[in-house]
Amino acid sequence: MTENVRYWSRVGMYITEDFAEEWIKRLAAEDDSGNSKYLEDEIDEYVPRPLPTEAELRNEVKELFESDFVEAELPLETRAIILAQEMEANKVARIKQLKGEGMTLEEAKEAYQKEIDLAITDTLGLEPGALAIKMGGETGIPEGEFGEDAPTELSEEASNDGKEE
Repeated sequence: MTENVRYWSRVGMYITEDFAEEWIKRLAAEDDSGNSKYLEDEIDEYVPRPLPTEAELRNEVKELFESDFVEAELPLETRAIILAQEMEANKVARIKQLKGEGMTLEEAKEAYQKEIDLAITDTLGLEPGALAIKMGGETGIPEGEFGEDAPTELSEEASNDGKEE
């Protein structure tokens, strides 16, 4: 397997050459659309993100695969995503198991959500309860937390973590 994959720090995970090619194509399409922007905190505005060219990306990938395999530690965020995907893949079985232990469906779903929250916060080194996203896309922000005029739904910017558009 080490012959077919390399750790690409640009994407924060191990990749295959096929994955890299797909990623480069998507990035090129995004660059053509002009939609690659990020929130510049100091001026509180979205600004275009400078993207590497397709040639630069292909050279990076070529160098990666011409080099020997080097084991890398995945970033915490990547490990949390992988853990969440694994837990989500086992969601139905876990909820059924919890129901089999005597919980109602609602109790089993809540227990499952708490398990995910604890696993992810532990992986990220956060305090339990620090996550704001719940099952079904709920924000976990108590009603009225930000005053009477606070929006009741997430804006498009907030749903994109407020960092990318």
